[in-house]
Amino acid sequence: MMQRINLSSIRQVIYPVHAPYARIGGDPDLYISAVGKFSSAGKFEYEQIAGQISLHCILEGAGIMNADGRAYQVGAGDIFTFFPGFHVHYYDTKDAPWSYIWFSLSGARATWALSCCGITAGAPLCKAPVEPEYDRFLDRILKIYKRGRYTPAQPAVLGWQLMDLLMRNHAKFAKTAFSPDIAAACKHRISSDFTSGLTIHKLAMDLKVNRSTLFRVFQRAYGVSPKEYLDQQRLIKAVDLLKGTDVSVKQAAILSGFKDQGYFSRVFSKKYSMPPGQWRSQLRENS
Repeated sequence: MMQRINLSSIRQVIYPVHAPYARIGGDPDLYISAVGKFSSAGKFEYEQIAGQISLHCILEGAGIMNADGRAYQVGAGDIFTFFPGFHVHYYDTKDAPWSYIWFSLSGARATWALSCCGITAGAPLCKAPVEPEYDRFLDRILKIYKRGRYTPAQPAVLGWQLMDLLMRNHAKFAKTAFSPDIAAACKHRISSDFTSGLTIHKLAMDLKVNRSTLFRVFQRAYGVSPKEYLDQQRLIKAVDLLKGTDVSVKQAAILSGFKDQGYFSRVFSKKYSMPPGQWRSQLRENS
């Protein structure tokens, strides 16, 4: 398993489950198989291929979590989930070091239960419940697993209690911020205004939702993130300019809404397997 890690100035404790499931006929359909508490002094970095489902409940700090090539800004109050096979690379900053509690979730129904909370491999970021009950749950589960004395049923009970908290929180958002109208409004705004300096942050502010909510709503409605859709519209415009005009590659990027020439080149190369200048030259040679 590929793994890269910078563990300078961190503190972590891990409490694995001790329930003897093999003796009682196999694992439950959902249970918390490990709990950990992590804190960093800043500049923590970790990269690996995830081997199991794990939820990271961010208590303090801010940083970036990359999962399969997608970057997410993650801070206090967020929950970020890794799914098996994810290529994950995440790091905090010196000025805002992370502190979080994480859970490993096991069992045949773990993925299904998370999907009921709005958490999927395509939308791994969500907001934590802002309720005393959630805070009490985190404190309680750490104490239980640290003590290590519990019945075989308790890891399963705690797993479903966590899912219940997240499902109720998801349902609360669904009544307000998860309206399909938000996804449609976001798509319309991008389609009509992508050549400007439009950003996802500005979109979220204008629509009065947070970025993670906007991501989940749009992803659910259209199968891509708002950022991916924004890049797609800009790329279509840039291709039209490169094919039908004599503007430079730099001008084509700017006129299409790409303010960063390097980013434009990366997006273009990912789609067409070559830089925009080379693509245009080949197009003209073949015409």
